[in-house]
Amino acid sequence: MATRQRLPGGQRREQILQAALELFRTRSFDAVGMRDVAAACSMSPTGIYWHFANKEALLIGLFDRLSDQLLDGVRTASRVADPRARLAGLVDFHVDQSLSEPALIPIYQREEAGLQPTERARVRQVLREYLAAWTDALVEYRPDLSPEAARTIVVAIFGMLNSTAFHRSDLSGRPLRALLIGLADRVIDPP
Repeated sequence: MATRQRLPGGQRREQILQAALELFRTRSFDAVGMRDVAAACSMSPTGIYWHFANKEALLIGLFDRLSDQLLDGVRTASRVADPRARLAGLVDFHVDQSLSEPALIPIYQREEAGLQPTERARVRQVLREYLAAWTDALVEYRPDLSPEAARTIVVAIFGMLNSTAFHRSDLSGRPLRALLIGLADRVIDPP
């Protein structure tokens, strides 16, 4: 085991979450144990339990971090009065999220249903709020759409943007980001 670096609690917690995310991505949630995460962080197996009670708590920690990011994105976008500019901010935010941590998307899709009911309900509530913020902005921008149609369009945009987690493109960085933003903009403003 490598020499353990002393980190403040918040940084150590983030290090553990990043290690868990990488291990869940490469080996799957079921194949990873707490000892594996501890080893990836150069920690003793018991040391990891100071931060997370069990493997599900690690998963919840990842989902909570995502929830916090989504709510921050909504709060930032909600400060913009113009609905089209708000949608542009939401698109930018979602593209950045999808490209910065693509491993979390398939992990969420595979593992969210296995959470304890109270945790699953809490995580899903944040996603409903995120979807509602997008839908409300789209309905405000395009009053010709019913809320149901707007919601379906937003879900389609999410699917398109999140699909980058399942596809290895030769594009990366700015060209990929620009392509995704352009695709989402065409769905919001069809020709």
